[in-house]
Amino acid sequence: MAQRGVTAAPPTRPRYALHFEGDTLYAAMLDAINSAAVCVRLESYIFANDEVGNAFIDALVGAARRGASVRLHVDAVGSLFALDANMQRRLAHPKIAWRWFHPLRLHQLGDYNRRNHRKLLTVDGRLAFLGGFNIHRASSRRWYGPTRWRDTHIEIEGPLVRQAETLFDFLWKTPPKEPAHLYGEGPWQLLSNHSPEHRNQMAALFSAKINQARDRVLVTNPYFVPERAGRELLAAAARRGVAVWLLLPYKNDFPLTHW
Repeated sequence: MAQRGVTAAPPTRPRYALHFEGDTLYAAMLDAINSAAVCVRLESYIFANDEVGNAFIDALVGAARRGASVRLHVDAVGSLFALDANMQRRLAHPKIAWRWFHPLRLHQLGDYNRRNHRKLLTVDGRLAFLGGFNIHRASSRRWYGPTRWRDTHIEIEGPLVRQAETLFDFLWKTPPKEPAHLYGEGPWQLLSNHSPEHRNQMAALFSAKINQARDRVLVTNPYFVPERAGRELLAAAARRGVAVWLLLPYKNDFPLTHW
């Protein structure tokens, strides 16, 4: 609580940059890892043994050799045939801890689809990167060519970085333990969708924002399969004169979504 007669300082506004190309994003992420002095947390659905993945391995190992603590969390299905034995050997360093998210086990095959699609990097509590880009050459124009995958990522500085670390640590724990504070400071928030309650909160937030729109609603999504309520929200926005634009894949790795 602010002292009497003293005006409380407003919350620090997060600083952010958007990335739409894998090559520029990977360069920024690698620069951040190469400057790490304390801790690196990296989470990815796909972490591949290719030019991009090996550049990240080099950076993570370099950070560990400088004394930084490194944690790498990769999905056991998304990286099943990507993070191979050679890469795992290169990660053998006392300052590096890495693990599979929800590894496949015979007695849990019915629950195999509980996957972690989050892509998140935090460095020293000062920088965070999160969004849709995996760690693989398919998202690099340099290595894959003009038909590379297109995604969106955000680079953040400021108070939300600590919250990103908390969300990483939540899934790192086995079993996961609910973080004390799940959301960010002031008017800026990071939302997790790890539970039905939080998915409902996220859906309510999206609905409120679409209902409040007066000019335009821009949506980009690789798997756009909205429920009836979502379709009606977008149609209602269009009827009241809001420009509704959807950016969707012409070709998709899951053709069922086109139906």
